[in-house]
Amino acid sequence: MVIDFDVSTPFLPQYLGTIVALSLAIPACYFAAYRLIPLYLYKKKIKSFVLYTLALIIVNTAITYIVALFIYHLLTGLPMFRSGSYALFIASVIFYSDVMLVSISCAVKIIADRFSMEQRLLEVEKENIRTELNFLRSQVNPHFLFNVMNTIYFQIRKENIQARGSVE
Repeated sequence: MVIDFDVSTPFLPQYLGTIVALSLAIPACYFAAYRLIPLYLYKKKIKSFVLYTLALIIVNTAITYIVALFIYHLLTGLPMFRSGSYALFIASVIFYSDVMLVSISCAVKIIADRFSMEQRLLEVEKENIRTELNFLRSQVNPHFLFNVMNTIYFQIRKENIQARGSVE
């Protein structure tokens, strides 16, 4: 993805400027996914999350604009600020790409967290079932023993009072 392809300048500086612009989005994506989501979104502070994410994207857009155009200027010798409309166009393209990248990284983080939470809940549920099964097994053993002793008691002749007393 080349931000703004100009046929009158070489391809390599434009390509490097785009790579730099995308590379500078990585820290913003990481910060949004691993700092802003746990601090604000998971604590149901939606407004704060949206405001801080928007501020992060705006700051990242400004930094990316300056750094990418500076590198582009060094490689081509063209002025960094050609016109107001061109600067606005480039800034809006960088802003849009930052919004997309940060949104995708946040979505991936939320999906991954949700998946790991469901895995943990499944493990807890399995452990609860295992504990309940062990509890039921411990209850079955005394009942089984009682039934066996009761069967033996009734198989002893009624005249043998001493044997019936021992079993009882």
